[in-house]
Amino acid sequence: MARRSRAGIPGKNSEVRAQAEASLGHLEDCWDEPAPGVSLAPRDGDRLQGAWATATGRRPAVLLVCGARFAIRFADGVIYMGNFELDTRGRPRAMVMRIEEGPAKHKGQTALCFYEFETRRA
Repeated sequence: MARRSRAGIPGKNSEVRAQAEASLGHLEDCWDEPAPGVSLAPRDGDRLQGAWATATGRRPAVLLVCGARFAIRFADGVIYMGNFELDTRGRPRAMVMRIEEGPAKHKGQTALCFYEFETRRA
């Protein structure tokens, strides 16, 4: 899944580094803090957008997420498409996928999937 890291200020010269950090400190003084209770973290639906490879499951697959729609292609070439809803209340987080296109025996069915985001530590 998506991995992000926060890099420090580059540079070997400690004087340049100190000046850059002082400038950042000044900018932070001008920054308007969000209202209490407002989260700056991206919502799961926003973080899921794009192409993903499955980490576990019976068959390897690639999942494409666009808005609240999905397409999943399994290694054997079978493709499913439909829409989904997220349930972020529990752990693990859940995705309820409604299959609209794919093999006839699965059309109209619902699949329950679990997902998680990992973060790299510096």
